[in-house]
Amino acid sequence: AVVKSKSTGKYVAYAYGYTAWGKKILLNKKSYSIGKKHMVKQGLFYEKYNGKTYKFYYINNERQTNLTKILKLKKGSGRYTIELNRAAGVVTVYLYDTKTKSYDIPVQAFSVSVGRDVSTNAGPGALALHSSYTPLGNFSVCSNGQAVRYTLKPMHEPDGSTVYARWAVHIVGNVYFHAIAVGSQSHYALRASNYNKLGSAASAGCIRMTVADAKWLYDYAAVGSSVKIEKGNSKKPGPLGKAATIKIAESINYDPTDPSVPAATKKKDYKAGRISGYMPSKGKKVCRAISVATACPFISLARS
Repeated sequence: AVVKSKSTGKYVAYAYGYTAWGKKILLNKKSYSIGKKHMVKQGLFYEKYNGKTYKFYYINNERQTNLTKILKLKKGSGRYTIELNRAAGVVTVYLYDTKTKSYDIPVQAFSVSVGRDVSTNAGPGALALHSSYTPLGNFSVCSNGQAVRYTLKPMHEPDGSTVYARWAVHIVGNVYFHAIAVGSQSHYALRASNYNKLGSAASAGCIRMTVADAKWLYDYAAVGSSVKIEKGNSKKPGPLGKAATIKIAESINYDPTDPSVPAATKKKDYKAGRISGYMPSKGKKVCRAISVATACPFISLARS
């Protein structure tokens, strides 16, 4: 018999048999204890990380790192707190918990590239040629009344050149969340060297993301959502950790998470070892199977 134990404690199991005359007879009994280590975690649990309590969601003991579908989140209607740990290169999105009356439900975390500089003489609205700095402070989506979102935004670099960023979400001044900018309005103009820097400081001040991650913010984060940019700690990236990044070979000129790139193209390059993972048109991210803890690791990439 299989019985689901819904709580910890001491239990006694009784085994009965019946005689030919229908008399019930105790055959055996056994006492046992159910501890926390025996319980299968399902659903929401309050747990601590770095001294703070957060609400995590588990399925079969596995902590979920994307609650979009689990919580049935709707596009454009959610007020979130978006926190950037600049030292770790991690953005974590939090949802409001009506029980605790605080933003303590981590919905998803993104590995990002922040500005190369850790200090600047320029203000957050005046990123200059000699300032590749992501400003610290409390902002919001559309902090100063500028246009909030762009599906494709021309961006003028400090050196005078123009690049194009998809799914740009404005924070403050010249600082945006956006997919890695490219030199033309093409889905096939990505520089592999820029993409492979995701998770480390590499930008001119904006927060670089994959296409899929930038589009999530574009779709779900409503105007007014809080944006907190903190110095942070590289050893404590956030309650959902730091997602491993996909790596691409020098011959690849597209983002493997871009839904506009055919799944067949991604699958072919993945099988050939030119990309370490990709997002199909539907479903979960496909990654090299090494271990659950290091999804989408970089093993080796064959050049074509």
